[in-house]
Amino acid sequence: MSFKHEHYELAHVLDYTERTKVSQAEKLTEERIKEYGAVQIDGLWLYKECAEIVTAMRSKMGWFDVKIGVNRDTRHRNAVLSDVVVYRESEPYAYGRIGYGDVGVNAYDYKYYIWSRKLRKARGGWGRWQNYAKSSVEAKNVLRLLTTAFVPYSPLEISGQTIDNFTETVRRERNIANSKQRSAWNDIINDTAGEELRQELMAMVRSGYQFHNHRITERIAAYMTATDNKKEVDNKRLDAYFVILTPNTTTMIQYDNMGDSSKPSNTTHINTHDIPFDLQMKMASLQVAQPMHYVEDLGMRVGEMTFWVQR
Repeated sequence: MSFKHEHYELAHVLDYTERTKVSQAEKLTEERIKEYGAVQIDGLWLYKECAEIVTAMRSKMGWFDVKIGVNRDTRHRNAVLSDVVVYRESEPYAYGRIGYGDVGVNAYDYKYYIWSRKLRKARGGWGRWQNYAKSSVEAKNVLRLLTTAFVPYSPLEISGQTIDNFTETVRRERNIANSKQRSAWNDIINDTAGEELRQELMAMVRSGYQFHNHRITERIAAYMTATDNKKEVDNKRLDAYFVILTPNTTTMIQYDNMGDSSKPSNTTHINTHDIPFDLQMKMASLQVAQPMHYVEDLGMRVGEMTFWVQR
């Protein structure tokens, strides 16, 4: 069990779910299914209490479009699931988990429980998984928390979860540029050092001076190239919109100079039909790109209707 709160990406949930179905088909015979009292929902075998609270969740809330799945933190015994991940196919992240099992820290304590990022205890910090869970011996007490716990990720939350993927190229370029500059300088000075020496050597190469050892000239020229490249990369800006489309309204979160700052500068909501043409063209190109992969000068597709669009 992970002691860190996880944000369950839909792609990972779908992958774990399919693998779990294959594993259950291999391990669960009819005799074992009867022995464990397992119930099948959406192709997954659940313990009876877990199946009960899933069925109650759907009927009580009218959430018949809600799916259940599996992730690495999902609890199980004898290949039968004690809890499940709850998600909608239209959302990039799952809402959380719901089930029945041991929620005790130091002793066995079987209860119905619900687990979500929205249930973090104020005094609990980021530690044990119980800090994000609510439990009760009665399922109805857990079901009351559904509308509080299982809510879609906001545009700001999604941008925060995917921003590292989007800015990775810029950060990698900066790291490579810094590494090349350090390496080139180390090749020049070896055991000697000093700013005066560096400036003098570069001035000599610029004037056309040729060292007797031609490798010294080559190394100084390489350092000068690396220095110019570093300045260019350091000055490179990454301005973008984080865009979430809906049939009627589009949310656009503006980020400026993301190489230096990851804080949004503005959030606007516009009619989807009023999206600027250049943004429409970039999003159309990103539709055919692999999700979570940065495309130079265009941006990155997060989901079917969610994009980072470079400005």
